[in-house]
Amino acid sequence: MAKLNITEQEASPENISSAQNITEPIKRKGKKKFTSFVIFILFIAVLVLGYGYYQKKTELKLIKDPKAQSELAKKEAMEITEKLKEIVILPSTDEIPEILTINDAELAVKEQANLEGVVNGDKILLYSKAGKAYIYSPSRNILVNILPVSMQRQQATAENQPQPSAQPKATSTTTPKAPAETESDN
Repeated sequence: MAKLNITEQEASPENISSAQNITEPIKRKGKKKFTSFVIFILFIAVLVLGYGYYQKKTELKLIKDPKAQSELAKKEAMEITEKLKEIVILPSTDEIPEILTINDAELAVKEQANLEGVVNGDKILLYSKAGKAYIYSPSRNILVNILPVSMQRQQATAENQPQPSAQPKATSTTTPKAPAETESDN
C-alpha cells in the first residue's frame, strides 16, 4: 500500500473549507435542476388536468343542451353514413337517418330474429323515406343486415276515434262477507 504524504499545510482547515466550497456549487446546481424538474412536472400535470376538466365541462354542456345534442346526432349520423357508403350503396335521398344503438344484443335478437349477428354497440340507421334500415357494426366495420321498414301512421278519423258513451259503465265488485260471530253461552 502506498502512503499518502499530506503536509500540514495541505491539511490546514483553510484548505479543507476551500475544497468544500468547490463542491457546494455542484450540489446547488443539482438541487436547482431537481427543483426545476419538479416544477416542470407539476406544470405539465396542471395542464393535463385543466384540459381534462375543460373536456368534461364541454361534454356536460353538450348533454344538457338539446340543440347541441341535435347537432351531435347529425354529426354522428354523417360520420357513420360516410363509413357505410364505403361498404354499400345508400338511398339517394337527402334524408339524414335516425341512428339507434344496440345496447343489449342478446335481448334484441330474442325480440327480433332479423337482428341475428349484432353485437353491443352496433348501429341501426333508419331511412324512413326509403323504407330501409341498415344495421352497421362500427367495431367490425361490416354491414350486418338490411331490413325493410314500414312506417305506419294512423290518421285520426271519425272511425278510428272512440265514441264517448252516454252512460258510463258501472262495474260492481262484491266481496263475500265474513260469517257473523255469535256469542256462545258459557
